[in-house]
Amino acid sequence: MTTGTYTKNGFYDYVYYEITGENNKEINIKLSEAVNGTYKIIIEDEVGNKTSKEIIVNKIDQELPVINSINVAGNKLTITATDNLSGIKEILYKIDDGEFIRYAGEVTLSPGAHKIKVKAIDNAGNMNDQNSSSSEINVNVEDEGKKNLEDATKAVEKAENSQNQDDVDKAREKVNKLPDGKEKDNLNDRLDEVQNKINEKKDQEQKSKEEKEAKDAVEKAENSQNQDDVDKAREKVNKLPDGKEKDDLNNRLDEVQDKINKKKDQEQKLKEEKEAKDAVEKAEKTKKDEDIKDAENKVSKLPDGKVKDDLTSRLDDLEKQIKAEKDAYIKAYNAVKKAKSTLDKEDYEYAKKALEELNTTIYKSEKAQLQRVLDALKPYIDRKENQNKQEERNQVRNIESLIRKAIATKDPKAIEEAQAAIDKLESSDIKIELQKRLDTTNKVSQIDLAIQARDAVEKLDRYINYADIMNNLNVVKDLYKDAEKAINRLDNNSQYKNRMDKAKSYMEVMETLAKYKENAEKNNILAGEKEMAELISKANQLDFTTKNKENIIKEILKFQKQLKDLGETIPSAEA
Repeated sequence: MTTGTYTKNGFYDYVYYEITGENNKEINIKLSEAVNGTYKIIIEDEVGNKTSKEIIVNKIDQELPVINSINVAGNKLTITATDNLSGIKEILYKIDDGEFIRYAGEVTLSPGAHKIKVKAIDNAGNMNDQNSSSSEINVNVEDEGKKNLEDATKAVEKAENSQNQDDVDKAREKVNKLPDGKEKDNLNDRLDEVQNKINEKKDQEQKSKEEKEAKDAVEKAENSQNQDDVDKAREKVNKLPDGKEKDDLNNRLDEVQDKINKKKDQEQKLKEEKEAKDAVEKAEKTKKDEDIKDAENKVSKLPDGKVKDDLTSRLDDLEKQIKAEKDAYIKAYNAVKKAKSTLDKEDYEYAKKALEELNTTIYKSEKAQLQRVLDALKPYIDRKENQNKQEERNQVRNIESLIRKAIATKDPKAIEEAQAAIDKLESSDIKIELQKRLDTTNKVSQIDLAIQARDAVEKLDRYINYADIMNNLNVVKDLYKDAEKAINRLDNNSQYKNRMDKAKSYMEVMETLAKYKENAEKNNILAGEKEMAELISKANQLDFTTKNKENIIKEILKFQKQLKDLGETIPSAEA
């Protein structure tokens, strides 16, 4: 390389390079004294061919790079350097007597005293001043492991003194960074002890807290006697560990629960009792089947006791009342029906009495209808009764005529005809009077009549005492009529009155029973409980303790049971 003269403006007048014998050669040319400006490059080959190119240079770097810092923090080394022109190409460092090493980032130093030397090279190849104090430092690096162990130990000691969870966590973090080994294990063991104490304390505090909350909840439940409070308290108590405290609190809650249950049971009992009472009252008012069934259902669910017994008794009475009204209605209905059929005054009076005795709220409209039917029958009954009376008067006139004929003729046939006519009359004072007139006409002596009366009464007595009168009522009635006729012909028949009354009592009881049976079988008129009770009473009062009396009472009781077993269909009021 040949250079020309260096001019005042800082440029060489030329710089000449000669490269021979090489092809496609890339060369680097350093202009040590070059300055910024325009440079012309001329290239000529061996045969004289030339080419040239001008370039502008405005960033020629001749300044040295600067080391900004060599910093050691703990055992970590960091280096920074700057170059304001071409920029830093690389940083090199060496430790103690070692070789220079390219710096690529934070460097970990070994413990101990070290001398660190640094080089900074820019992109122009300039290097920092190696004689500058900024190019090297002396450091003493502490043993990081030892320091970490000391820090961790102090942290553990602090945790042991404070018994604080935050201190334990911080200490544990420091200990975990230590290398595995006995020292780390020992520190962890010490922290475990502290942690256990903290946990125990925390558990005890939590236990005390939960016990207090449970006690407070139990006390609240005891004061309020409220199911929700009991449930909440029970939940808290159940979370407690097994033991006396838990058992005591549960026992207290059991007592509260028992009181609540008893109160609830009592309230439910009172509610059910009220519903049952209301249902019974409704049934008593309406007497409807559905209301009675509802009341019976509600009463049956009540616990045994006075309330249930009283309500059951009321329902029984209601059933009896309904049955009595039903029986009385059926009896009245059939009695009216019979009276309508017979137009008989006795049947009419019986039907009238049956309607009067029909005290009902169930069959009000039916009773009114039956009364209208009975009222409509009255004129016909009266007309028939008048006809009967007229017939009776006609009979009496006819007998009187026959007696007059007998007196006038003294003819036995006339006397016999008059006697037959008298015998057809029902018992009455008129009949007795007519009989005496005929006897006077017939000149029958009182002695003969007394003998006839004695024989007739004794025959009646014997039959009642020894014969089967239950199946021979008509015979009894005929014997009674014969005896009655005989004593009525006497001027004084008082001696036979008691015996005839006794016989008549037997006959009346048997006739009444026969009538009740006939009414039940033919007319569906059932004798009521009151009527049957009166009949039994009369039977028990019969004189003569005979087999017939016992049989009559048995027959009445048998018929009474049949009446109870009968199930009647309630008829329409249209008789």
